[in-house]
Amino acid sequence: MKIKFTKQSIEDVNRIYEYISEQSNEKIALEVVHKIKNIIDNLSLYNNLGRRIKKDTRKLVIPGLPFIVIYKINSNTDTIYISTIFHTAKKI
Repeated sequence: MKIKFTKQSIEDVNRIYEYISEQSNEKIALEVVHKIKNIIDNLSLYNNLGRRIKKDTRKLVIPGLPFIVIYKINSNTDTIYISTIFHTAKKI
């Protein structure tokens, strides 16, 4: 399956990077972003990771990090759309 990031999810990754860079440093921010992207890349092979929250919509907690990825599976186009990425302290 192909993976596509929505505009919102790209903005989310940028905000995560900026926040961690300001609070800690760029190296840690890059490590966090790379870990999130690596887990998302796994969805192309294992597209049912996480818990289903709606038809064709799943919630994936990033292991070892306080972030959640919401994604939608479009079987017709063989595409996974990354909808949003947020901190676990935030409500869906």
